[in-house]
Parts: sequence; C-alpha cells; structure tokens
Amino acid sequence: MADQLKRILIIDDAPEILETLDEYFRSRQDGKAAYVIETALTGADGMKAFSRARPDLVILDIDMPGMNGVEVLKIIRGADATIPVIMLTGNTDNAVAATVLRYGAASYAPKPLNFQYLDHLVALFLGETDRSTSTDATPSRCASRSGRPAKRSMTRNAPPRMVGSGLASSTRGAG
Repeated sequence: MADQLKRILIIDDAPEILETLDEYFRSRQDGKAAYVIETALTGADGMKAFSRARPDLVILDIDMPGMNGVEVLKIIRGADATIPVIMLTGNTDNAVAATVLRYGAASYAPKPLNFQYLDHLVALFLGETDRSTSTDATPSRCASRSGRPAKRSMTRNAPPRMVGSGLASSTRGAG
C-alpha cells in the first residue's frame, strides 16, 4: 500500500450505513489505517466535504432528500471527471442504474450492501489489487473481506453480512 492513505468520501442519508461503512473501510486486519474516511448525511454536506479535500473515491447514495445522488454526481463530474464514484441504490429499476452510469458513475452497488462486492469495487477503482482485505476490527458488524472475487467467495464461504435499505446491523436496532 502507498505511504499516503487514499481518501474516501461516503455520502448517504442513513446514519447506520455511514457508521458501518466508515468503520469497515477505516481499519485493516493489521490494525493500521486503511483509508482516510469522510462521511456526509446530505448531498450539500457531501459537496462541502468534496470541496475541502478532494477524495480519491466517492461512495454516494442515489436516493437522498434535498440534493439527491444524481445531482451530486453531476456536480462532482463537473468539478473532476477522474474521481471514481460508486453509486448505492435500493432501487431495482435498471433505468436508475443506466442513468447514473450515463452521468459518469464508475459503478453502482445495490442495497442491501454486500461488503465483499463493495470492497472489490473500491480496491479496483483505487488500484489496490494486492492489499489485505480482511478485518478483525468489527467482526460482529462487518463481513469478512476475503479479497477473492465476490462470486467465488459467495459460493465457497458463508454469505457476507449486508446492511442497507433501512436495515441496521444485527447488533443494533433499526433506527
């Protein structure tokens, strides 16, 4: 891994998703920091964070009140077309995915979130194909990140933990 940590900006209106993703991507098995994480609960706050310190990658919810994820994506693309943006969506309509890809999203991940899949996307877009991807920091709240492609992991290991679409992790009540 490079000497300087990569920055990830996560924008989602669900506090439990922000907290879980923050914890998941912040730590590694060896106890060292994996990424610098900044989170925002609204599109407007996300744009302020984006302006303060350009991230290396953005994880962005599509369906948020006020400034939605598509609007935020358009602004990010206008400011810097090179930053990968992974869109999160609980919507199963393929037209939504097509729309965000047309506006420049690098990819999208459905909710509930599959940590192995999201971790694979982050590593892919940050060019970190040979990094350690398992975590001991939060075994009760986060899936084991095996580093294997998601399809292989899904068939050989226990299913990964998922969060999203209004679901909180199993150690907390929905909120």
